[in-house]
Amino acid sequence: MFEKPFMLLNRAVDRIEVQLHNADPEQRQILGEELVALRSACDTFVERWLSFEERVTELGEAFSLDLDGTLPTQELQIMQQKLSTMQHPYLPTVASQVEQEAQTSVEHFESAQTDLEDVTTNDQANSTAPQKKLILSLGEGTSIRPIDEQMVRSFRRGIGFFDLLMFKEAMDEFRRVIEIDESFTIARLYLAFGYLAEEQYEEASKHLNLLQLEEGDDLIRATVHGTFGHIFAAQGQYRQALIEFEAARQLVPDYRDIEFNMGCCHFNLGQHKEALMSYQRALILAPDDWEAHRFCGLIYVQLGNGERAYRHLARAYDLNGAHEELILEFARLSEQMGQAEQAYALYQKALRYHPESAAAYGGLGWIKMRTGDHDQAFALFQKQLSFKPNDRQGMFNLGWAAYHRQDFVEAERCFAALLTQNARDVYALSGLARTWSRMGKRAEAKEQLLQLVARDGTNEKKMGLFHLGRLALEEEAYLQALRYFNAALVYERTCIESLFFKGVAHYALGQQERADQCFATCRRLTTVSEMVQTHE
Repeated sequence: MFEKPFMLLNRAVDRIEVQLHNADPEQRQILGEELVALRSACDTFVERWLSFEERVTELGEAFSLDLDGTLPTQELQIMQQKLSTMQHPYLPTVASQVEQEAQTSVEHFESAQTDLEDVTTNDQANSTAPQKKLILSLGEGTSIRPIDEQMVRSFRRGIGFFDLLMFKEAMDEFRRVIEIDESFTIARLYLAFGYLAEEQYEEASKHLNLLQLEEGDDLIRATVHGTFGHIFAAQGQYRQALIEFEAARQLVPDYRDIEFNMGCCHFNLGQHKEALMSYQRALILAPDDWEAHRFCGLIYVQLGNGERAYRHLARAYDLNGAHEELILEFARLSEQMGQAEQAYALYQKALRYHPESAAAYGGLGWIKMRTGDHDQAFALFQKQLSFKPNDRQGMFNLGWAAYHRQDFVEAERCFAALLTQNARDVYALSGLARTWSRMGKRAEAKEQLLQLVARDGTNEKKMGLFHLGRLALEEEAYLQALRYFNAALVYERTCIESLFFKGVAHYALGQQERADQCFATCRRLTTVSEMVQTHE
């Protein structure tokens, strides 16, 4: 009945999306106004649904009709069971879809429509839980009391608002239910979910703590633990969130998204191996979970296993190829795997879907840098900064592009600007020293690098010594360069760059055999790195 109008609305949104890609600022404003008009048109559906619900309820009251005999959601069936306990001393517990609330991912609680229904848990759509028909009647009469009918009406409206992601309106209705019966578990759970969606964590916790849970009701108890887990995770308290998610898993072992959420907590704590195990368990239960595939891919990147990382990110991309961060991650990995053309196409796609993606311009710029097109790279990095003016990576990119264009004044400006943000930025210091070297400020460059070597960190010392070696090479002080590169290799013996330029210094000194040994080691390390990525 309602499919056609919503189909037409979605077609209009699809058309606007296509037009936005090539729209100028004035056209974007017009298209934006059209989107607002479409949203306003949807408001009439909500208003008409509320009006319809009121009329149906009034007719039921006027003619004593049993209109609530079979309600559409399992939560409502549980509510009917609660209201009919005087007539039915015992009824088997019906599995509640509030379980699905606990399965919403840590990062996307509010992103899915009907968080308590099918969207947030892919494997729940085909649930075969038994459907029980419960009659709303109490005592000897033929209908429930008016106050109970008011509770039914408010609960039904609350569910409707919640399914539309209208959390504030839904919470108003659930508060009315609790005013009538403060021990109504499902309504209070929904109210806590609403506070969680609105990021009012203290209020959400308060209502969860007020729940009166019975022993043996593992599903509801697991839901409470899972919701507490979301509250802790949303506030960055990942260790405490893990405790809650684990408690939920102990009660209901097949909670698919509990595994996913535990993986997110481990990932944010830097516990990559533990996170990988959680995501893999999640994929056993839901093989098409694109987020689980994505995070598996990111972890394998961290572990240096490029082939497995590529396999998971490619699968995630197949499942959700419009997600901006996923496109960018897949593009970066494609470039690392030597698939520059695919990476370029992915960055271009990111810009079609997300025209203001600064990172996509940055990715295209580095592809141009590696092909030697420094002018085009410089233009792309400028575009990157136009969308994200204070972006550290964008400024760093622009500095190196300027350096390779031999625009040393601009390179100096970029690296100096980075150092005003962070005076200990190793890469900005190195870039500035290299720039000063090319500008003839060798004494200043050397002083800068010596300060870097004097720091406590291993990476700082290695970077400083490496660039001092490069500076010595430029001055044709080859023996001094060798000493610097050897010192840099003390801090990282497998640093290919230091080994390569050490070979260059040997070659300049006429030490061909030693130079060949250095270059052979570089080739071997490169091959080993590729083999580790492929076969680890």
